[in-house]
Amino acid sequence: MRLHKLRTIFRLMAVGFIIAALVFVAQYPHGAPKALGSDLPEPPLGRLWHFQCIDTMKYSRDSAREFLSDPKRAEAFVTKEVDIIKSLGATCVSVGTPYDEEFIPYLSQWARIAHAKGLTVWFRGNFSAWENWFDYGYFKNPEDHHLKLTYFITHHADLFANGDILTPAPEAENGVLGNPWASSTSAQRLRDFVWKSADTCQRAVTSINKQVNCGYFSANGDVARDVYNRDVLQKAGAVTVIDHYIRSTAQYGKDLDMYAQKHGLSIVIGEFGAPIPDLNGDMSEEEQASYVGELLRQFYIHKKQILGLNYWVLRGGSTKLINDNGTERKVMEVVRDYFMPGTVFGKVVDGLGRAVKNALVVTGDGVQQISTNNRGEFSLSAPPGNLDLTASAKNYNSAVVRAEITRGGRLETKIVVHPSKPSLWYRIRAKLGF
Repeated sequence: MRLHKLRTIFRLMAVGFIIAALVFVAQYPHGAPKALGSDLPEPPLGRLWHFQCIDTMKYSRDSAREFLSDPKRAEAFVTKEVDIIKSLGATCVSVGTPYDEEFIPYLSQWARIAHAKGLTVWFRGNFSAWENWFDYGYFKNPEDHHLKLTYFITHHADLFANGDILTPAPEAENGVLGNPWASSTSAQRLRDFVWKSADTCQRAVTSINKQVNCGYFSANGDVARDVYNRDVLQKAGAVTVIDHYIRSTAQYGKDLDMYAQKHGLSIVIGEFGAPIPDLNGDMSEEEQASYVGELLRQFYIHKKQILGLNYWVLRGGSTKLINDNGTERKVMEVVRDYFMPGTVFGKVVDGLGRAVKNALVVTGDGVQQISTNNRGEFSLSAPPGNLDLTASAKNYNSAVVRAEITRGGRLETKIVVHPSKPSLWYRIRAKLGF
């Protein structure tokens, strides 16, 4: 009798496990959510984040119809803008040109020129009828957006290159669906639209055999926090994308921790910059540079959580990097410092010059920890400045060296650690130098 009960219990447990597994797969078809950036691999050397964009919306979108009438002028202008963006150390151009057929020639110029310069494109436009751009009116049915998105991707495959990002509707909360705060139904309509748009996008780019990152729905900070949830964000690119502007740079760092904790996903800074007049008031060039530098410092401190970021904007807005007369603002140098970090190539050895594998190297700012390989080697990238590197290993005393990192520079260094309890033979060899 007792054996029969045990068998029944085990059967019920097995059934329960199968049901739980099926629920998990249904809820997370792309796999488990990433945990606080712990699964986020280090970006390539020479970068602090996996992608670094500069936004061009004020001209790629707002002046789109004007440039359409003069393709030669558009070609020269776009080429100049992309060259400036590349000179900043950016890896991608953020383009706001609408996806409507009318604007495809201008959008094609941005994509073609950016790709030719070795940059990827973050498509952050939309169909004009989502927010009534250029007097297009509004969509009568949000489903029309999905139909147009499929057509846009499948009939303009040459726009896209592997590694691009395509957002169907940035800040989708500003469109025809209305205020997501109006009711729980309104909020759910937005969530449903977002995941379906991402799915529509992914199916379309798969059909044209391109590896494009779909989704990445940027949202105002409160929408990202309280309207979107981990489930919908997981389905829409597996990232939390925030267009977040606040007064305090220190608070921004705390907010990054909050978003990471709430959703358990990597973060993308969809827009950042200063000054925003309502928040920062007027700023001199020096004040702008200082504030943006503090923001970028926060992003560097939280680099394990941040997949990529997008500075808003290159020119034309209050946060511009370029003056109206074409001269660079002081903030440009700050952006370059973080978009073009220096790289350290180091080696940890003992007093006899032998490699120390599995030593832990920690940066003095507390941001990075790297283990040495079997040859005692390590490498890292960091913003310009003096940076202490502390190496420690089992049975060795810790040692510190100071690295002078320059923008885009390459530094080779060696850290010598000594055994905490050196043997007689070690002491003899160290003294005699062999």
